[in-house]
Amino acid sequence: MKRAMYLSLAVLWVATLATLAACGSRTLGGGNTNTNNNTNLNPSGECQTGEDCRVARKWDVCCSCSEAVSAADLAADPCLIPLEQSSVPDGCFIACPAMECPLCPEVGRTVDCLSGECAWKEGHCTEDVECVAAIRVDNCCQQAFSATHDDIAADPCLVHWPHYWEEVPAQCLDAWPAWCDDVDCTDAPPPSGAMYCASDGCAYGTECDTPNDCTLMTNHRSCCSCPEVHPASMVGHDPCVLPVGETPPPSCYPEACLGVMCEQCPASPQLDCLPDGVCVGLWTDAPAR
Repeated sequence: MKRAMYLSLAVLWVATLATLAACGSRTLGGGNTNTNNNTNLNPSGECQTGEDCRVARKWDVCCSCSEAVSAADLAADPCLIPLEQSSVPDGCFIACPAMECPLCPEVGRTVDCLSGECAWKEGHCTEDVECVAAIRVDNCCQQAFSATHDDIAADPCLVHWPHYWEEVPAQCLDAWPAWCDDVDCTDAPPPSGAMYCASDGCAYGTECDTPNDCTLMTNHRSCCSCPEVHPASMVGHDPCVLPVGETPPPSCYPEACLGVMCEQCPASPQLDCLPDGVCVGLWTDAPAR
């Protein structure tokens, strides 16, 4: 059954995305800056529909990220390769120094033709609080990515992460390709829980530098929700994911949760910040670092 077939392949899928998108390792160490030297010289009027656009990355640039490109872009640059293409010209490989690359903000976004130019459909923002985690449900083996509330409202097959399959519209499940029946995979979380509005749209940031950058919040879109560890920078981004004790709008509660008997939440964890900038909760008597 499609809902059940959503487990191990996501790990392979995310690993494939990382391989395609990175030169050297890509970690959270880059913080809120992106120094990628991507080149997309799209002229006006390069496309008519989203089918005229592709997702590609430059293989002759270190720390490059995926780009929304046109056929003219691909023809002009032999090292700008569509992600679905398995071969890369030998002359496009370069020796990259050992370095921490910033997280690419566009993993998971949909390419589209906007005002005659190839661009990312989701993630256009003006304020940090517009950016939240979302995931597509019209395909299997997807990864959550940063998008805006407006993106989610405009697309029935783009939903907040995490989500309930019971509330996914039938039209989205019907859109799954046939090969989804032959795999066992699950959806995957975004690479970072911290999101902000960068110059090119919603992007990922480092979750924390110290434990004070972390906080407990409750996701009221989940049945039997309990406080969980979140980056404090995400307070105010989502009216349904709130600091402990705050009351959400009634619309946050899923219909699938009606009548569910919930157990008492466990004791709240102690907040800590790992060396790689990730917020965690510790259920231990040991003091935080």
